[in-house]
Amino acid sequence: MSRQSYLSTNSSNPHDQFPFLIHRTGQVSKVHCHDHDFWELVYVRSGTGICINGDDKFNFRSHQIILTQPFVRHEFQSNGMQSHEQISLSIYPDFLVQPEIAKVQVGELLAQLENSKKLVFNVPERDIALVEQSLEVISQEFLFKRVDFESIISLEIARLLITLNRIVCNEQMAFPQFNGLPHLIHEAIKLIEMRFHDIRDIADMLEGIHIVINSRYFIRLFKEHVGYTPIQYLNRVRIEKSCSLLIYTSLPILGVALDTGFRDLRFFNRQFKRFIGVTPKIFRESAKNDSKLSFKLNRFNFKD
Repeated sequence: MSRQSYLSTNSSNPHDQFPFLIHRTGQVSKVHCHDHDFWELVYVRSGTGICINGDDKFNFRSHQIILTQPFVRHEFQSNGMQSHEQISLSIYPDFLVQPEIAKVQVGELLAQLENSKKLVFNVPERDIALVEQSLEVISQEFLFKRVDFESIISLEIARLLITLNRIVCNEQMAFPQFNGLPHLIHEAIKLIEMRFHDIRDIADMLEGIHIVINSRYFIRLFKEHVGYTPIQYLNRVRIEKSCSLLIYTSLPILGVALDTGFRDLRFFNRQFKRFIGVTPKIFRESAKNDSKLSFKLNRFNFKD
C-alpha cells in the first residue's frame, strides 16, 4: 500500500503552494491499492472494471465518477473483459481558491457528497461533454500555469462537484414513489441504476446486493412496492437510458443497445417499440425536433 500527498510547505516556488494534481492513466487494467491525504475524484473516460473502495466493492464503467475520501484505501482492477482509462484529480478543499461569487464553497460541496454516502456517480448523457470539458480545462491550466490558473482550476472543480450534487438530488427527487421502500428493494433499485448495463438475471441482482433471500419472495416483494418485477423494471431503466443515448449521442443504434445491456439488436428494437411506440431510428429523428423530449419520458410513463 502507498500513501500519496501533494502538500508542499517548504518550497520557495509559489506554484508549489497550490497542492493539486491531475493524472491521466491511459489504458490500464489495474491501479494498485493506495490511499492519500486528499479527496480524489476519478472520471472513467472509457472501459469497465472493478473498484475496491474501503469496505465497498463495485463494478464501474465509462462516464462514471468515483469519489474517494482522504485516507480510504482503494484500488482499481480488471473485470476480466477490458482495460479502462481514467482521469483523477486531487482535491484539498482548504487550499482551493474560494471565489466570492460562488454560493457554495468546495468544502461544503464535499460535505454534502460525504453525507450522501455515494461513491460512484452516473454522469447523465447530457452532462458528459461538460464534465470532459471541465477536465480538459483543468488539465491545460495545470500544465501551462497561466495567470490565475489556481482560480480557474478551483472554479472547474467546484463545477464538477456541483454536477455530482445535482446527480444525487436528481436520484432522490426523480421518483417520489421510492420514498419509504424496504431496505432490500432500495438496494436493488440502486444496484439496477448503477449496473443496468451488465445485470443478466435475478441471481445477478441478489449477488450484487449481498443478500441471501428466496428469489420468488424477492420478485414478489419488488413488484409489490415498485409495480413491476425486477426484470420488467430493469428493461424499463434500460429503455430510459437508451432514449438519452439516442438523443444526446451519435452512437449507432447497435452501440446504444450494447451500452444499455441489450445483447440482441432485434430484441432491443422490439422492446423499444413496445415501450416508446416507435423504433429507435424514428425516435432519434423525432428528438431533433423536440428539445424537451428527454424530460417527457421516464421509466414509469412508458407504455405497458
